[in-house]
Amino acid sequence: YTPVCLGSLRRAASINAEYMGLAERACGNTPGVVRDLRIHEKGFAFMELDCKANADRVMNALDGEFIHGRNVTCRRAAHKAKIWVGNISKAISNEILYKAFETFGQVARAIVSCAKGKSEEWGFVEFAHKRAAQLAVQRCQEEAFMLTRSGPPVKTLA
Repeated sequence: YTPVCLGSLRRAASINAEYMGLAERACGNTPGVVRDLRIHEKGFAFMELDCKANADRVMNALDGEFIHGRNVTCRRAAHKAKIWVGNISKAISNEILYKAFETFGQVARAIVSCAKGKSEEWGFVEFAHKRAAQLAVQRCQEEAFMLTRSGPPVKTLA
């Protein structure tokens, strides 16, 4: 899932369905693109969309729109269950990183940082649930978690 943050919203629980409808219209009237929507009493909301492409469509459609007398902002939200992984061998791909960290729970995505087509030997893993991210960091710090047979063990930070 891809989270976005909506700001400057009117505080009313009844607008939940309205914002879900706006998001679905931005994605070509496709039902089910919004996986979750939580509107907070302080006038902001977190919306989880089914994919990055639809999150981009919603951000483009809603950011700067004047809705209920307010200028709405819409930005990509920080991922709640993202960890940094360092000490990665140059041979490790996104797919290998993804598969390795599935050991700790459902992985949303894994990305090895690259510059000019070459690994920078670090990356990020985003889990579907915060508890899985916490478990991964804890276990990698307590044990030698290696992505290749010859090591070295990875380093992790939440």
